[in-house]
Amino acid sequence: MNSQYSPRTESMNALDVDDDNMRSVSQERGVPRLDRFAIMRHWSDVGTFDFYGTTRAPLARKVHDCIGRALAALVIDAAHLESIETKAGQ
Repeated sequence: MNSQYSPRTESMNALDVDDDNMRSVSQERGVPRLDRFAIMRHWSDVGTFDFYGTTRAPLARKVHDCIGRALAALVIDAAHLESIETKAGQ
């Protein structure tokens, strides 16, 4: 999982190099990677979450819940649990 997105700090942090390195390594080794930065930027762009707002705690809980669900789905998919469950039921 890469860094989180924040419109307030995006211009101050040079995350491109780190993200490119993470993407490269995950592709080379066949390791799934959650692109948290892109997900959160998309949410900001389409208005799903207002990262400019002043209310932090409720926003953080909602964002972390959504990221947690995305990460769980990635782990389940990477573990191929559906195929394991199907084989166990045969």
